[in-house]
Amino acid sequence: MDTPQKYNKKLSEKQTSSIIRAAAVDASQREERIAQLCQQAGFDRDPFLKEFGLSVSSRMFETMARVIQPPQIMFGDNSKMVQFYLEATQMGMDFPKWPDLVKYGRGRDDVVMLFNEIANEYKQTSTSCDLVIVVLPGKNSDIYTEPTKQTAGFLLSMVHKPLGRIERK
Repeated sequence: MDTPQKYNKKLSEKQTSSIIRAAAVDASQREERIAQLCQQAGFDRDPFLKEFGLSVSSRMFETMARVIQPPQIMFGDNSKMVQFYLEATQMGMDFPKWPDLVKYGRGRDDVVMLFNEIANEYKQTSTSCDLVIVVLPGKNSDIYTEPTKQTAGFLLSMVHKPLGRIERK
């Protein structure tokens, strides 16, 4: 195996997706994975570390922290503030504070593929999806009218509602 090297170029969609998928695990799974990697690395048996009087602890570092709220989203003429989860909970949905899946696409050809990936992941895990948020590049985008609306509405039987222009505050 080659040693890790610095990579200065932009990652492909597949590489970015793989990194996000690998990083998107809950804290207990991440802790187990780190403990396994430390054990496999054999830091306690490394002669170079011993030679320099260094050691690597396998204990997790604990610190006080807080969870930061996600940014609020404004749309339209910037006078209307939206908190998507309020509408979702009023409709009886359990709306998590963090998304189950995050998918990125660059153009209209990616829309159908991304919807199919989402549907397949939920089928494989035997779970259901209550809400999909699709952020498009511009108002009156042909990406919404053709692939997004058709795929969501006809192929996957999803209710869709355009919200207008969205800006991150």
